[in-house]
Formats: sequence, structure tokens, C-alpha cells
Amino acid sequence: MKEDLIINCGPTIEDGYQAAVQLLQLPEPPTAIIAINDLLAIGALRAAADLGLHIPADLSLVSYDDIPEAKYLIPRLTTVSKDAARLGREAVRLVLERIQDPSRPRQRIDVPAQFIIRESTGPAPSR
Repeated sequence: MKEDLIINCGPTIEDGYQAAVQLLQLPEPPTAIIAINDLLAIGALRAAADLGLHIPADLSLVSYDDIPEAKYLIPRLTTVSKDAARLGREAVRLVLERIQDPSRPRQRIDVPAQFIIRESTGPAPSR
């Protein structure tokens, strides 16, 4: 794993922008960025444009959340959607059960996610 390809940053669009600039100015920049949320991806989208890159021809971009704006960006953002309401219900249920029985063992709840392929991903560019 190339550690210089992992950027830890804050959660804002500006943080995503700055992190993407840092990645895209490496001597061997990545051909894809995976952002931990759609806001960071929006910042990365802008950084790529400011650096003269075209998505997805030069750089693929994937993120997580599927915020409503993701399908209105240019290009539309490839993202992973979660069922936030179900996650919330499950979390509340687990908390209430733990309050009733503090010795209750840990539980794992799997909530499926959906990978939504849109316009921000494509074949890796040849270099």
C-alpha cells in the first residue's frame, strides 16, 4: 500500500478539495479517488476540474452517501447508498435493548448498501 495515496482530512467540501489537490499533484497521481463521503467527492470533483482533468476520462471518482445532489452534479457521481432510516432504527433498537439489559452481548447488524454507478467512473486511463 502506498501511504501517500491515503489522505486523512476533515469532512467538508474544502477538505475534499485540498486532499484531492494533494493527491493529483503527486509525481504519479492516482487514476481513481475513493472519497468517504459525497461532500469530499464534490471537493475532489472541483479540484480535478481546476487542475484540467476530465472525469472520468482522466480520473474516476467514487464516494459514499448518495446525497440528493450526487445525481445532479456534472458528471453525476458514482456512489454507495445506505438505508439511513433503517440504520437509525436499528441503532435505537440496540440502544434500548442495551439499556434494558446492560450485560447483553454485542450484536452485529448488516444493512445492505447499494452501489450506484453513474458518470464519474470509467476505464482507467492509459499512461
